[in-house]
Amino acid sequence: MKRRDFLKLVSSAGVCAAIPFPLGTAFGATYSPYEGPIYFNIHVSGGLDQSTFTDPREDSLINTWADNQDAGIAGNIRYAPVPGNQAFFDKYYKDMLVINGIDGETNGHASGTVSRWSGRLSRGYPNTCELIAATYGQGLSLPYISRGGYEAGVGIMPYTRLFDLNMMRAVSLPNQASATSNHLKQSDLDILQRYKQARIDTLNNTNTYLPALTRAFSEVDIAYQGRDSLERLADYIPSTGLDTTDAQGNSTNFVRNIHLALISAQAGLTTCVNLASGIGFDLHDNFDAQSDVRMPQLTGAIDYLWEKSEELGLADRLVVFINTELGRTPHYNANQGKDHHRIGSAMFMKKDATWGNRVVGASDERHAVLKINPQTLQVDENGIVLKPKHLIQAYRQLAGVDQGGLAQSYPLNAEDVDFFNPGKNTGYTVNFRA
Repeated sequence: MKRRDFLKLVSSAGVCAAIPFPLGTAFGATYSPYEGPIYFNIHVSGGLDQSTFTDPREDSLINTWADNQDAGIAGNIRYAPVPGNQAFFDKYYKDMLVINGIDGETNGHASGTVSRWSGRLSRGYPNTCELIAATYGQGLSLPYISRGGYEAGVGIMPYTRLFDLNMMRAVSLPNQASATSNHLKQSDLDILQRYKQARIDTLNNTNTYLPALTRAFSEVDIAYQGRDSLERLADYIPSTGLDTTDAQGNSTNFVRNIHLALISAQAGLTTCVNLASGIGFDLHDNFDAQSDVRMPQLTGAIDYLWEKSEELGLADRLVVFINTELGRTPHYNANQGKDHHRIGSAMFMKKDATWGNRVVGASDERHAVLKINPQTLQVDENGIVLKPKHLIQAYRQLAGVDQGGLAQSYPLNAEDVDFFNPGKNTGYTVNFRA
């Protein structure tokens, strides 16, 4: 890796652009690994069909499987009887909060991605990962890592683009030339660091620089501090390399990216992860055949996330939010595909969640949205239409970042919906068999 690429990567990992640390913080400052909840966003790329996942219809005009099958049921949750779903829902239904009947207010990919993750259709509001990382990740070198979906946000906490294993090794041990040699002697490196710190101290005591230049000095210093904590990654990089295959034998880049993200979380460097699945559900033609291949890849990867988290001792800390930019039409088109639809579904997951095995929100026989009472969660014609802002408000509350000054700077003006009350449930309220 070229030196300029390394410096760019370390800077993106270590700099907190919005809330800079004091200039001149000493090298070797005490580093405390993050041990709180790990928030994991999964963006299902392309627009997941709600009727092929958690809001199925036994109507052959919507799902051809309905000609000879009924929807599956796991606990209180209905699921489509397509490949991969039964094993997934039977295994995890107690850990799921399903949210159906979400009106995304758009059927466009770009605007839907922004809306479903920020709570607002237009850009200018943060992904919740930003709020989480800015709240809990100060001083961490990789507080917010991302690959795809809505990631750029507003800059209150810069994200680090998930890199590959070789680059992770290079970042964690930048002075290592090979398994047996270093670029510099450690004694020489220590001297360089002492001189660098002396220079920072001098700059810190000189008040003649413009604020922008002073900020730049601070950001360089923070980046070098972040470099020190990155050494922890070396202790958690598996000698056997990355996993690329889930337990069902599905091999995807998504599995690889999950493993990379979990390494950073295991090292105590990360509060929130934002990953796009990359599997691709924008199926405008030949829907059934393509979906039957891709659904097991999606559920298999989510299963891998939980199994690998258990193996690494992280499962009890994991909170997973599965979302997508839009739903699919409640009918097939002329090419036997399904087009864009503004109504869709989402899911929260947590191990042994008190709020699991529940369904909030509903859509009717043809996937038109049904209003619900935000407090009782029952279908109510005088209630509200669930929108992304309600989900993101609930996510902020779940993560404990809704009352801070940062969140208040980006108000959602959404009614509070009692999503996580274990005593309340919308369930399924319509006749699904046409």
